[in-house]
Amino acid sequence: MNFLTEAFEKRESLISFRRMLHQHPEIGLNLPFTTDAVCAVLSEYGILHQRVAGGVIANIGKPGGKRILLRGDMDALPIAEKTGLPFASQNGAMHACGHDLHAAMLLGAAMLLQSHEDALTGEVVLMFQAGEETADGAGSMIAAGVLDPLPDFAAAIHIAGNEAYPTGAISVNTGAVYASRDEIHVCVRGMGGHGAEPHKAKNPIYCALKIIDALTDMMRLEIDAESPSVLTVCKIEGGSAANVIPETCIFSGTLRMTNEGKRAYVLARIREIAAGVAAAYGMRAEVELAGAIPMLVNDAAFAQTVQVWLESGLTGALIAPLGSHFSMGSDDFALISSRVPAVYMYILSQSPEGRHYPEHHEKVEFDDEAVPTGAAVYAEIAYRYLTQEHI
Repeated sequence: MNFLTEAFEKRESLISFRRMLHQHPEIGLNLPFTTDAVCAVLSEYGILHQRVAGGVIANIGKPGGKRILLRGDMDALPIAEKTGLPFASQNGAMHACGHDLHAAMLLGAAMLLQSHEDALTGEVVLMFQAGEETADGAGSMIAAGVLDPLPDFAAAIHIAGNEAYPTGAISVNTGAVYASRDEIHVCVRGMGGHGAEPHKAKNPIYCALKIIDALTDMMRLEIDAESPSVLTVCKIEGGSAANVIPETCIFSGTLRMTNEGKRAYVLARIREIAAGVAAAYGMRAEVELAGAIPMLVNDAAFAQTVQVWLESGLTGALIAPLGSHFSMGSDDFALISSRVPAVYMYILSQSPEGRHYPEHHEKVEFDDEAVPTGAAVYAEIAYRYLTQEHI
């Protein structure tokens, strides 16, 4: 048996499903078209499933014994697509992070595992997740019971665009994979007035800029350079006209850290600095923290085992040596990997010549030929765990 061969026998239907999702991207926890599409295929294959917290949970095998969770995210981003692909989105949102491929990969794994269900000695939980980009999907599904009973292991895949490696190459890493994540929202409250008479008002836009400068200095001067950290302000809103000083100015950003102790320190300093700078200008600053996600760390022993399984089982696949790739990105799969021994892998996608763009770009393209390989990787891991006596 070779899951890679079986997956490529389903290549046409899997790619067709991926392209359908790509044309109809949905954002956050509200994915009616996407979940309907996933449920329709699961029903066609007779796979037990239910809608949970904006996503879908499917179960294959025999409950009550060993249990492994496979996760695939499904949500898109609020980006207007400009790829020019024949199946490009037309609704103002975009699968610019490849979650359409992830959903198709996990659905392919469901098809493969269902055909071998009799051999499984335990249960596979397939977690089709909404809200990864908004950092509230995994937590919502956990609160709804996806980890009850707690799985023994968990696995997730992410597509990774590149120019150097062929589509379908597999990369398994050990140790830390992603940084922690916190969303920072600051509202500066001043006093409105006429732009010609700034002395009669308190301009929150200037104050917000001073707070941003102070936060940038704090990250540069107070955090050890040997501990990677990023605080980036990505959004600022204030004012409605060129000659009107507004009452408020709001800015938002993202904090990424690799040290939990320093993360707590920085979050406390953000509140202190915002309040202190605002007070110096006779204003108030309100800080809201959201979307807290811990670091995503692969279990070393499980990652090594998965590497062996893939090398020995997926004949014909290109599998990179076990690595230690780390990114300042984040993924709420970390809420699972912090509770369950887990592995987070990459399937590489060759970018078209001259059209290599990063994830979250309006022109990024992913090669959907990676989908069958991802399906085979998911299936191989679950099947090996549920048909072997030891890990």
